[in-house]
Amino acid sequence: MLMRYSKVLEDGTYIKPQHSKVSYGVMVYVRSMIVKQAFSALAEACVISIRYSAVRRQSETVPGYPEDRKGQLEELPQLHALSAGLKAFTSYAASSGVEVCRICCGGHGYSQASGLPKIYVSVVPACTYEGENTVMMLQVARYLMRCYKDKQQGSQLPGFVSYIAEIPQKRSCMDEHLSFSCLVKAYKHRAARLIEAAAKQMQSLIQSGSPAHEAWNKSSVQLLWAANAHCHLFCVQNFVENIERSSGDSRTNEVLKAVCQLYSIHGILENVGEFIHIHNYLLYTLDLMNPLTSNYSKP
Repeated sequence: MLMRYSKVLEDGTYIKPQHSKVSYGVMVYVRSMIVKQAFSALAEACVISIRYSAVRRQSETVPGYPEDRKGQLEELPQLHALSAGLKAFTSYAASSGVEVCRICCGGHGYSQASGLPKIYVSVVPACTYEGENTVMMLQVARYLMRCYKDKQQGSQLPGFVSYIAEIPQKRSCMDEHLSFSCLVKAYKHRAARLIEAAAKQMQSLIQSGSPAHEAWNKSSVQLLWAANAHCHLFCVQNFVENIERSSGDSRTNEVLKAVCQLYSIHGILENVGEFIHIHNYLLYTLDLMNPLTSNYSKP
């Protein structure tokens, strides 16, 4: 832009940049800022709704209880895929999360005095600008399909996507304590299996005579599921790793661990169909999770 990398001479001749992907830096930076804006907006909305919940009293169903409780260029492809995916994943999570917070506050949530409408209108457009979310997720899916192909050819997968090469043959375990290691394994298993399913569907369509672009379009729903699971895994795994590395005081760490466990379990319950289908979980696993989420919602 403004002839920093590309140039147009006076006679109209266009000169390409020395490196065609040099503009990716700005694009990745902007998307990372959207991710930051998304979690900041959701955090503000949660603080407003939680504080409001703590004092709200209106036709109490239970006396004393608030009403609404219950650098290197070889890493560039992975960085580009993550920035695109997290932009889509976090902006959607923030916009839907802010809306939940607004609804939880009843009529107050629709008042400008609450601050929630301002947050809502600032975060929702992020689902569209700098790349519409579905388009962003399909960019992630394209990268994941390349990774799966590399895995099939025996190549070593880089960094975070290495889990694709470690698809377990048996369903993942889930202990009665719902430990972080088991939760992360469950998310890895789900993402890897969905990526494999999308890749196999595309391969089947191509082998049956469909052109590659047509096979891609027909598999778009499965590709979106795979990309979303990949981004969800990234968020859960990094949440867990940062808590385990945390050197804060023990009381704060215990709260963060509870929030992390709740976030991970909530993700499973929200996508229970995928986890049951992929993991073939026994129903007792879900029976462990439901009481725990209810326990976390107590005052």
